[in-house]
Amino acid sequence: LEARSGGQKKKRVGTMQRFIEDGGINILIVEDDAAMVETLSDILFEEGYTIESTPTITLAGERVKEKFYNVVLLDLKLSDGSGLELLKMIRKTSRESMVIIFTAYASLESAVAALNEGAFAYLQKPLNIDEAKILIEKALKMQELSRENRELTDRLKELNLKDIHTELYNYKYLMERLDSELLRAKRHALFLSVLMIDIDYFNSINNLYGHVYGDTILKEFAWYLKKFVRGMDVVSRYSGEEFIVLLP
Repeated sequence: LEARSGGQKKKRVGTMQRFIEDGGINILIVEDDAAMVETLSDILFEEGYTIESTPTITLAGERVKEKFYNVVLLDLKLSDGSGLELLKMIRKTSRESMVIIFTAYASLESAVAALNEGAFAYLQKPLNIDEAKILIEKALKMQELSRENRELTDRLKELNLKDIHTELYNYKYLMERLDSELLRAKRHALFLSVLMIDIDYFNSINNLYGHVYGDTILKEFAWYLKKFVRGMDVVSRYSGEEFIVLLP
């Protein structure tokens, strides 16, 4: 296995800059043509990428299991087997890695097979270097968009369980968690304490100072509740100025 860490020739912005901030962009070249690997490595190194290369599917499989690669450049015909087998393994090991296939034996069937197995794109040898660089940029952009979509989905799931004003768990989550905690307490003969708390004269606060100030009070009170409970406890907003804390 050969590895080269690219020096940043120019400062990248947007998608590229975020990858650099996350620790750089790692590219694995799986190819047994030494001259092609050297040329491609030199060019991508100058683009600021960290490059590793290996001539066999076996060695590449070991590397993919040990480390995340943003992009894998994979030849379909290698000395120890078909690149499609490695592609299938990569899809199982790391669904985020973007795989670009290239081969001298291009055909519609092999291209469709590679794309059906999850390859991002397909290049024919001899490689057009400019086309390869553009495809890598597109693959990284797609990878970043996929990451952003996943983070957004996770955030939406979290918001669906949280009260937007206090960032405490909401009534829906409370009811689901209360059921599970009661069952667990009964099954293991454990205690479960439930605190119900409300803020005195809260309507007077809203009437006198307005709802914006009332929301500030709710947020401040929620912060104190979270600060003074254990990590295993569940703090939720029940309704209005009422709160419930589950203490397993």
